Amino acid sequence: MPKLQGKTAVITGGSRGIGLATAKAFCREGANVVIFGRGKEDLDAALAEIGGDAIAVQGDVTRTPDLDRLVQTVVDRRLKADGGRIQSPARRTALCLDSRIQGTQGLEICQKQKNTG
Repeated sequence: MPKLQGKTAVITGGSRGIGLATAKAFCREGANVVIFGRGKEDLDAALAEIGGDAIAVQGDVTRTPDLDRLVQTVVDRRLKADGGRIQSPARRTALCLDSRIQGTQGLEICQKQKNTG
């Protein structure tokens, strides 16, 4: 059985470079991959490379509404099917997602966690 079978991985910057390579590796290991990036064309091309049932969400990590939409997409399309948690060591940004933490409040909590260690 693949190491990441049944796990959900959210990868910011997942349409190019290290993010794309990480997304492809996680998918090969059985993860349900969600990539997040700014350019629709790059995201579409990345989905074609990743294969499987990866999901792309277009947005900017500096915009709270985009992050809220990412969280809602992950909750609606992945977490409910995967048992309720994102379990991924790959974080290209300080973004933390958990089914118990959503929206701006969740981002503030995660930022505090990052700052305190």
